Amino acid sequence: MRLKFPVLWTTVLAFACVAVVSKNLVIGGFVLAVVLPVVLGCQWLVRRVMVSLRYSVWFRRTVMLVPALVVALGLGFVADFMNISTKAPFVSTNPRAAVSLALAGHVPEGLRELRVSEDAWTDYVAKIYFECDPASLRGILEKMPFKQAEYGPETFSFRQTPFADLHAREDVTEVVMYWRMDLGEETGHCVVYTDKAFSFAYVEYAAN
Repeated sequence: MRLKFPVLWTTVLAFACVAVVSKNLVIGGFVLAVVLPVVLGCQWLVRRVMVSLRYSVWFRRTVMLVPALVVALGLGFVADFMNISTKAPFVSTNPRAAVSLALAGHVPEGLRELRVSEDAWTDYVAKIYFECDPASLRGILEKMPFKQAEYGPETFSFRQTPFADLHAREDVTEVVMYWRMDLGEETGHCVVYTDKAFSFAYVEYAAN
């Protein structure tokens, strides 16, 4: 049995996939309620013109369907990128939120010298340096979901950070490293470098 209206159903399915990829009710609703009707309207007009000019069925379907699929593919990439970017809505507006995200909802008291480098092109990745009240930082790191690593580097070099203004600082000895234990391969990872005095923290956080 031949499928009736193959161009229509293929187009609807393609834009429905875009709405699902967006993982956002507003974006998905806009695609289905606004973009899809416009595309279907254009296909209808193209069909009317090409029928009047007596083009073959397969040529008509190709001209109607290919541009629609290109538009759907482009919107899919845009929707996916916007979905990834929403993992870090505070990239340039609220660096303290990056600290809270990486430290499982905690922000140490006396936060200062804060530097944040974020990337949300694929996964969300944040590299954070700050100084704060040592007792506050210690209180955060010495309870779950953080756990002190049994092994780690003997020294910490500021040259390994993305912050050029820190590169001239001397290496830190007696480094203590903590892992965030509630993150797994499916969700990301977080590691915190500090010293025995908890005088600073360098955080590497990633969310898949």
